Amino acid sequence: MADIIVDLIILAILLVGFIWGIKVGFLKTVAKPVKFLMSLFLAVSFSSVVGTYILKPMIADPIVTKLTVFFTEKIGEGAAVADELPTLVKFAAALAGVDLNAITSAEAQADMVNAIITAVTDPILNLVTSVLGFIILFFIFKILLTIVFAIVDAVINNGVVGAVNKVLGCIVMTFLAVTVVWGLCCISDLILSIPFIHEQEWVQGFNGGWLYNFFKSLSPIDILLSLLLSF
Repeated sequence: MADIIVDLIILAILLVGFIWGIKVGFLKTVAKPVKFLMSLFLAVSFSSVVGTYILKPMIADPIVTKLTVFFTEKIGEGAAVADELPTLVKFAAALAGVDLNAITSAEAQADMVNAIITAVTDPILNLVTSVLGFIILFFIFKILLTIVFAIVDAVINNGVVGAVNKVLGCIVMTFLAVTVVWGLCCISDLILSIPFIHEQEWVQGFNGGWLYNFFKSLSPIDILLSLLLSF
């Protein structure tokens, strides 16, 4: 009974892939991965440009102003005793390569603050703006590509081209369904071969149906390579 149930499940997966491929078509089938990869590529390519020329000018001034006031106050308060300055100030000074003990005048203090601000804010701003630019561009490109694919699909979804689109979609989705079934069969066979599981009575009585044993010995990669090499 278990053998029949397993074969029925496999058959259901294959039928779903076959029907879904005809219904959706090739373009919609490949649209999601293509949109993701293209959006990812374009976002990575232009994120630094958007971050540097658009986002950075927008957020740089308030951040620099806030940090300048903070470091000026802290360094001014602890100028006489540099060791008592907050750890953040000491770390920033070390990052900028400045000696807090060398503060001898207001001018020297201002120079050191500027050096610290430059050393601290530039890397942070570059990182933050690049990440924000990537996120914004990724969603923008994904929306635009979704619109483009929807328009193209509406245009080609008629006549001979539409039929070819459905046939190709059926082939792709059926192949994916075969791959999923093959993977499930191989994984289940490995799990059932584990000693403490294999010792169970119901496992020893399970031989697998015809479809299960067929797909367990099948390799979709070999099939795909055979099809490609046959042309």
